[in-house]
Order: sequence, then C-alpha cells, then structure tokens
Amino acid sequence: MQFFVDFENPSLDTYTLEFAARNTPHGRRWYQCLTDHVQKNNKCYEPSRLYNFPKDPWDEHALVKELNRCIEIVNAYQPVIQQYAEVGMSQEHFNDLHHYFELLRGEFSVGTDFYNQAPVSVQNALNDYNVCIHRTESFYMGQKYQSRAPRVVCTLNNIERQPLHPEDYDYFVTKLPAGTVFVNYCQVGKPILDVFRDGDEVIFDETIRPLRYLSPDFAFYLADTEEEIDGLTEWMISNGFDPLDKTNAIGVLPVADVIWNDSREETIDKISQRQRIGNINVQL
Repeated sequence: MQFFVDFENPSLDTYTLEFAARNTPHGRRWYQCLTDHVQKNNKCYEPSRLYNFPKDPWDEHALVKELNRCIEIVNAYQPVIQQYAEVGMSQEHFNDLHHYFELLRGEFSVGTDFYNQAPVSVQNALNDYNVCIHRTESFYMGQKYQSRAPRVVCTLNNIERQPLHPEDYDYFVTKLPAGTVFVNYCQVGKPILDVFRDGDEVIFDETIRPLRYLSPDFAFYLADTEEEIDGLTEWMISNGFDPLDKTNAIGVLPVADVIWNDSREETIDKISQRQRIGNINVQL
C-alpha cells in the first residue's frame, strides 16, 4: 500500500517522496479512498500548501497582502468582512478573520446562501482566503515556536468523504514522529484543540467541529511534533466538553508514513527547493 507525491520546480528535476499506508483498519480504508480518487484525478487541488520550509516565499507582508486581496474581492460583491489583515495583528484579530470564513462558507456539503449564490470569482476568493488563513496561522506558530516543523498539506479536488467509525477515535494522537501522515481536517470550522490553542472566543459553538470524516486529503510534518495540551482538560470541562469522550477527536488520525530514502535534512532541503506539489500516485 504505497503512494508517491511529486514536488516540482520548473528549473529542477522532480523530487518524489515515497509513503506506505498503515496496515490498520482506518489506514486501509484511507488508502482505498486515496486510490479511488487519484485514479480519477491525481492532481493536487492546492499545490502550494507547504509551510515552514526554508526558502518559504510567504513572509508576513505577503500573507497580509493576500488576505486583503481576497477580502477586497469578497467585499466588492457584498461588504461583509468588516476587518482587514494587518502586519503584527493580535491573535484576537486573527481569530476574527478566521471566523468570517466560517460564517460565509458554511459546511462544504451545504454551503451558505452567500457562498452558493456568489459568482465563481467570489467563491474562489473565499477559498483562497481560507488557504491563506491557514498559511498565516502556520507562519505565526512558526514565529512563536522557532522549531516549528516543515509541513505539507495535500488536498484533492471534489473529494468524497466517509464518516469515521467509532473505533477510529481510539487512534487520535497529539505526538507525531517525523513523516507521520495524518488525515487532513476536511470540514469548515475548528477542531477543539485548535480552539483551545488559539484562545478563540469569537467562534460559534456550532462551528467547533471535531473531525467526523475520512477523506483522501492528508498532511504530514517532516520533523517530530507534539501539540501543547497543558490545561486542555480543564479548558474542556469549563467549556462543556467531556475530556473522556474520544469522539472529541483531540489531535490527528495517522494513516501512513514517509519512507525515508534520504535523510530528513536532505528531504527538507529538496522539497524547499521545489515549493509546489505535483502529481500524487498510488501503487496498484
């Protein structure tokens, strides 16, 4: 159960990273989901979602400019976003910007009246806005934690989601060895751990959404990572969440692992020179 991700730069040869899906019930289901999708379309939907790599072209000024570009397109259609991004903005300000996406986009399978009735150019701007929100979040986390690991997020177009099984929640983790592939968050909203980490007090209760679906989208870090969960139990209790309820989906769900044909340092360096995801292929 192997698959491959190509990283591209027009000036260089393609670098291919190899993976093995885990031989677990959810790992096998996820790999089948990925296989079914890439046989129809093996192109990455958002090919530039690489974070915290050396030579990353996205500094804070570029991120703020991109966020405001998206906001201006949306507001030219309807003036619905009342704030703009700014360099050095607070976490509260950033949480407000994230909240606008949740309000305007709605769940992917349903959408809001605003999103469903908007022109394609506005829908695209709102989707770009969401990608940039995540990129900006990763940038700020990298500033806060200087050793923040390089991360790759692979999303696919028109994905099919299937509900997680109850037993899948036994496998969520907050500590990941380098190269661990996990299911990407494929919903609109925020998982509980992100709300806790961000100190987000503007998010609506109904948009705090633990992961409920398995999809072919995936992500991985190229260094060991561990989420900060000190105080999480107390925060969950005070906010009405049962810390013993595994369906709260604290952390991420691992489904595969990098096969290290090069050292971690070489792998990071080669990908940092090719800041674009190309084809995703599976071994049939």
